[in-house]
Amino acid sequence: MNYRLVLAVFVFSIFVPALMAVTPGPAAVKKSKVAGKITVVPSSDNLQRVTGDISSVDLPNKTITVKVKNETVKLVLLEKTRVVIGSKMEKQQVLKEKMKVVVYYIPRNGKNEATRISIEPVAVKTPEPLKE
Repeated sequence: MNYRLVLAVFVFSIFVPALMAVTPGPAAVKKSKVAGKITVVPSSDNLQRVTGDISSVDLPNKTITVKVKNETVKLVLLEKTRVVIGSKMEKQQVLKEKMKVVVYYIPRNGKNEATRISIEPVAVKTPEPLKE
């Protein structure tokens, strides 16, 4: 028996249906008013994304405001809101003004409920070697 053929059929039968199940159709993608910054990503929950700088943080009231070009988006922090720097989970207390973030949120009942906040890591300059 040809093992390459068996392996090819196995890979095809496992991965192709999985890829087809997670690939959204063209009707699931919607356009945004502000091109490239506030976008609607495919989801049954109307998940949206905003990219910008944090302009205010109010942890006692569980809200942050993200500035995008010339407008702001107010977001509500939930207990289940995940804050991530790179691949590391952080607490909501690390959120500070002027941080560059990507926030995924769901508009519900007139509020934008943040589900995930990705913080862009701060670039660290490596010092130049000492000249002798």
